[in-house]
Amino acid sequence: MNAKTKVFKPNLNQVQSPFLQAIKPYVPGKPIEQVAKEFGLKHKDVVKMASNENPLGPSHAAIQAMKEALPSVHLYPDGPGTALREALASQWGIKANQVILGNGSNEILEFVSAAFLRPGDSVVTAAQTFSLYETFSLLAGAKVLRVPLKNHTFDLEAIKEQVTSSTKMVFVCNPNNPTGTVLSHEALRKFILALKMPTLVVLDEAYGDFREDNGFKKSLEFLDLPQVLLLRTFSKLFGLAGLRMGYGLAHPELITILNKVRQPFNVSQLAQVAALAALKDKAHQSKTLELVREGKEFLIKELKKLNVPVLASQSNFLCLRVGKGQRVYEKMLSQGVIVRPLDSFGMAEYIRVTIGTKTQNQFFLAALKQAIEP
Repeated sequence: MNAKTKVFKPNLNQVQSPFLQAIKPYVPGKPIEQVAKEFGLKHKDVVKMASNENPLGPSHAAIQAMKEALPSVHLYPDGPGTALREALASQWGIKANQVILGNGSNEILEFVSAAFLRPGDSVVTAAQTFSLYETFSLLAGAKVLRVPLKNHTFDLEAIKEQVTSSTKMVFVCNPNNPTGTVLSHEALRKFILALKMPTLVVLDEAYGDFREDNGFKKSLEFLDLPQVLLLRTFSKLFGLAGLRMGYGLAHPELITILNKVRQPFNVSQLAQVAALAALKDKAHQSKTLELVREGKEFLIKELKKLNVPVLASQSNFLCLRVGKGQRVYEKMLSQGVIVRPLDSFGMAEYIRVTIGTKTQNQFFLAALKQAIEP
């Protein structure tokens, strides 16, 4: 290009979608490699306990399934994920046409927002919960009403009061991220049946596998209602976060609509075969649940000795009130322990920590003790 040629440089802010102005990019937990480099630490001396990943890693059966599938990655995957959908349907006692797969359960949030929301609509959710409910709603041009938590969980009565004729969707996270608290099945059932408007209820159960009250299974009764969508994932219990595999369960009528906005090959072949193998590996699931149960009991006991308040959690993480959460997070980061500060959730006094292995939990406690000392 001639040096004297005047190049037109458009102002992209003027041509971007107006709905993007209110959206803040999602900020995930820092990766181990970045923390090690930033603080001059060895990779092995850094533990990530910020993103609620499975500390045991994936099932060996899942790894073997991917190895066996590698020679055929030149072929497109099965678009609808027939084998995995049938396996999930069998596990939950429903039909395969009630299951949809997503590149992570967050992709199914995109599906439902694209299929049902338009400018002028409104959605209701909690003020302190997973941020992508708001992100995808705003992207569709909808107005988002955020209701403060009550007793650290969703205030269903207050949410119901915000539902009007323009309310297209209500997002409920149960157990809630980042608090780990749960709503009872009875409370949810009463809430859903009381909604008179044609409002969809998206029930995000990403951490439902860790519930101790059987609510994860009970929520399947909602599938008889065409306005309810359950979101579930292979990222937590099954240890497949890096593969991005989630799924939705709903009435066949709702699944049919969601499939209209799903890309033809949205879930990779390796993710499908790994998830199918992981679903069958009950031993790995049991081992993970036991690790979380024991780790939770140990951490709560030790945190009590440190006078650190802990919210009641039925998930694989704990939410702690530590004072200035960002400062505690930064001090722990310098010691090689990555946790999640909760400023972005409007909970500046709190941090969230994933329940890890026994060694990781002890490492976390040692770093926390130093971080909260006067």
